[in-house]
Amino acid sequence: MNKQEDINELFRKYVHGRCTAEEIFFLLKYFDIDQNEVLLKELIRKELNSDVYEASIEASPGQMDRLYHKIVQVIDERESQRRHWRSRLHTFIRVAAVLLLMSAVAFIVYMYQTNWSIAFNSNTVATMGDKVQILTKKNDVILTLYSGKQIVLNALKQGETVQELGMIISKLDEDRVVYKIDVDKPVSQYNEIAPKNTITVPRGRKLEVILADGTKVWLNSASIFTFSPVFPEKERRVEISGEAYFEVAPDKTKPFRVKTPQYEVEVLGTHFNVMAYPEEQISQTTLLEGQVKIRNDGEEVLLEPGEQAETWSGGKGVTVRTANIEKIMAWKNGVFIFDGEKLEQIMQQVARWYDVDVIYEEEIPSIVLAGMVSREDSLERLLGILEKAGKVNFAIEGNKIIVRQFKSK
Repeated sequence: MNKQEDINELFRKYVHGRCTAEEIFFLLKYFDIDQNEVLLKELIRKELNSDVYEASIEASPGQMDRLYHKIVQVIDERESQRRHWRSRLHTFIRVAAVLLLMSAVAFIVYMYQTNWSIAFNSNTVATMGDKVQILTKKNDVILTLYSGKQIVLNALKQGETVQELGMIISKLDEDRVVYKIDVDKPVSQYNEIAPKNTITVPRGRKLEVILADGTKVWLNSASIFTFSPVFPEKERRVEISGEAYFEVAPDKTKPFRVKTPQYEVEVLGTHFNVMAYPEEQISQTTLLEGQVKIRNDGEEVLLEPGEQAETWSGGKGVTVRTANIEKIMAWKNGVFIFDGEKLEQIMQQVARWYDVDVIYEEEIPSIVLAGMVSREDSLERLLGILEKAGKVNFAIEGNKIIVRQFKSK
């Protein structure tokens, strides 16, 4: 892979989370940053927010190219600085040692003078004087078992397990749980009752669930996922209210069906995204790999990869269109992508992710935006970017965002 077009394509795949381990290794080697993937991610994150702008219809197709060239330029500058500083390394080490000692003494004095402290508990709080900042989110990811017992998943420690009806539920890390069959307790006896579990993901959080059959489900914020840990012999059926991305384990003997408040999706083994929030007028199913069948009010539509099915709240039938895969998968890959979207649509995404309510003081501003922003940014930073791009004013009051028509200050 030595052509510039190949490198550009590989870079795009990395930004949207589609690189294999070998491709990531090649990319890091190409950028010559000592295989430091964290550095590459940080460079990308810093550059994402500089390219949001007002648009009449759709985002510029050259956005990834511009981002790519910005990263190359930054890395080139770093390499130039590295060569310059290498010749002064020994002097720098001596000076740094002295400065480190001075900084440590100054920091201890500062702590003593300002009475600075950190207290850790279930809602970790950092205090400095009278200022208090919550470092962890209050909303919990809740697993409701068949028995009715509720488990706070984010309170479980890594590796901690819960058992019910022949299943072992393990927390792999902060945002991932896995279901496994307990070999000492056969699950076939539970097939007839098809016990249900429900996972509720609040606003501001995401979760990956690995089901016992190997199917992976990524749940977006403000989503409710209901399923049977022990799938019956004839089918695998789940329900989603909100948004989820599925990578379904193939099993021709057990079709996989996803039920939403409006329609049903049937698959055998495939990758697809379902967006079915109750507050949205449109529900969407987007196919990345394989085939899915959409059923709505007696109509059936078969999707091919790259297509998206839309159904309207209270409406009949299914509309099929070509999908913007990068935009659809943005939430899973940690970014917002605005592809000629109205401000009201953008603020619905913001409300779900940052767990806030949006209030419009006057008429909703008629603004269309395009671009890409990291979901790791603070709410204040995101709103600042949108203000500059869309000529609109925001004010944060508690957990509310007040949207006002643009007024020059």
